Amino acid sequence: MKDISVIIPVYNTPLDKLEKCIESVLKLKNKCDIEVLIIDDGSKDYIKKFFKEKFIGEVVYQYKKNGGVSSARNMGLNIATGKFVCFVDADDIIVEDAFADLEKTEDYQMILFDMAVLENNKKDIWKVLKCNRGIVGKKEILIELLTSNRMNSPCAKLFSNECIQKNKIRFDEKMVTGEDMNFVMDFLVSTSKYYYTGENAYCYQREESSRIARIKRYPDVYYDNMCCLNNRQASIIEKYKMEEYRENFVEDQINGAYNYLSDLMMLHLFTDTRKKRVSKDIKELDCDTATMSKKTLIKYEIIRKRQWLVMYCLAFIRMLYLKVK
Repeated sequence: MKDISVIIPVYNTPLDKLEKCIESVLKLKNKCDIEVLIIDDGSKDYIKKFFKEKFIGEVVYQYKKNGGVSSARNMGLNIATGKFVCFVDADDIIVEDAFADLEKTEDYQMILFDMAVLENNKKDIWKVLKCNRGIVGKKEILIELLTSNRMNSPCAKLFSNECIQKNKIRFDEKMVTGEDMNFVMDFLVSTSKYYYTGENAYCYQREESSRIARIKRYPDVYYDNMCCLNNRQASIIEKYKMEEYRENFVEDQINGAYNYLSDLMMLHLFTDTRKKRVSKDIKELDCDTATMSKKTLIKYEIIRKRQWLVMYCLAFIRMLYLKVK
């Protein structure tokens, strides 16, 4: 059995980025026994041609009809043979010293690493947990999952392949947003042994444009997925008795709804039906405005009172800021 199955979905990735990604992954062979699964999600012919000429015998190349990143990852899970599964996006890279101490942590069901986030030519190290390296509990991870966006990604983690297959955990191919967080939550509720290394293992290229593109293509499904994920998080708060984090969760809902509406405005998709639906959902939230942050309170009142002109002006200013940032 291989130590790690590295699953890399590929869809029309620029070859320079793709080559850097694969080269970074192959360096792991110096430390552990890996298999590299390239899942081509219906790319143009240049991707297939690239793998006929490069990395022959070093990677497993599988072509499939285009179905999205979740279906590509699921195909990888269906053929993975490693003890652990690792997900890598085709334009990201694995840090050279990653997984060096794997033998010390191989008895755990999930091993967590920090990641470097690259955005607008700036690099930031994301500490995914606010604790020292060592054994961590389920609730500790769930708290981070509910209170920040640093735990959402399936990348920078090693998942027990046995647990994935035994519990039939897969990415939801119908979701256009939140599918990563949903997968991580599915894994967490089905397992119990976790280890946090406190070491950076992954360089993630963050792009705002990918989120905007999904809203533009699937505006209503995007919001459906947001609501589904909110309901899932609410049930976790109740199940694991985490009431002290409910206010933070509610603020995240308000901020998410506000950003969604702002994006709809800038994309000229701001219909009466959509704004009424979101406004109704926000009004029905059980929230305490007295403890809410000022910034979130302003957003809450704008949506609740349907002050769309104010929102439009703020959204336009934000758009200009992002262009010159």
